[in-house]
Amino acid sequence: MSACHGIRQAEQVSFAAQARDPLERKCPWAQSPEKGYGDWVFYLGVPLFGLSTLVFLYLIYHWLRELRGIRGARLVSANDAEEGILRIQGVLQPLQEAPLTAPFSGRSCLWYHAKIERVRFDESTSSRGPAPSWVGQSEIPAWLGDETGRALVDLGTASIPVSRKKAWLLWPGLWKLTGGRRVPAYLRELVERHELKGLVWVVEECLEPGTAIVMGPLTVADDEERASNAGVQQILSRWRNPDPAALHGIRLGVGRGGRNAHTSDDRLAALKVLTGEVAGWPAKFFSARRDCPELMVFRGGMRQVAWHYYRLALLMGFFAAITGGFLLLTLSL
Repeated sequence: MSACHGIRQAEQVSFAAQARDPLERKCPWAQSPEKGYGDWVFYLGVPLFGLSTLVFLYLIYHWLRELRGIRGARLVSANDAEEGILRIQGVLQPLQEAPLTAPFSGRSCLWYHAKIERVRFDESTSSRGPAPSWVGQSEIPAWLGDETGRALVDLGTASIPVSRKKAWLLWPGLWKLTGGRRVPAYLRELVERHELKGLVWVVEECLEPGTAIVMGPLTVADDEERASNAGVQQILSRWRNPDPAALHGIRLGVGRGGRNAHTSDDRLAALKVLTGEVAGWPAKFFSARRDCPELMVFRGGMRQVAWHYYRLALLMGFFAAITGGFLLLTLSL
């Protein structure tokens, strides 16, 4: 009886081994799953986590180097400033007595960059992505003044990293169920005026009057270089008598727009004329140029600027530590 039972068990073991043979021939790593899947994690994880860590470390290096360049730029007063790459700390004030009005929130500001994006669902690719509907940016310059004098700053061609930014993700269809009581009145008016449907992404950046640091190319022009052609007069007229409808009107489907890399010759001449007539000659103004397109405006003092870059570096350091930890974990498999 025991012999028959042993023979039956041997047949079952042999049958199970034969059943596993096709799987083993098809999947060589089936005998040691841990080793096989570990190889896949190793070959895919090491390049991915290694590249991500290098990218994060490069961003940290880039931001700290940019902060060092800002601190290393020569700090001068508005009266003693000469042409070149300079840094001036003062108070930003509007060109006219009345500041601009942000198009969505209605806040008083010197500069704004606003956009509306419709969030769509592409059935062909089964992915959701933004569809820009409108992008608008103010172009009126502002005065930067200190105890010694003032200079004009072309905010339309400047990079403004430290600004007040607000973003809203709106779903007008849901308001019918909830009543939309928590949605600000100006956003409800915006959606109803333009009949926006589906998911809508609204972003608004503003630069308000107050203490600021401006770093970039400063131009010093004499009265002899004054120019006043038709293009210059048109720009000056638009700055001196801004049309709220032209500045703040929301027109859907006008493209992406965005910041300019440098300014045109007519705009440079308009900055020169306006600065000389109001602040006196020689005219001193900041504006991005073709030979030096980097003009940066920071809200607040040097402490706020340093904290902005340190915060970015700490955030990237956190992600670098996470990806580096996953890289070490992958190497240990």
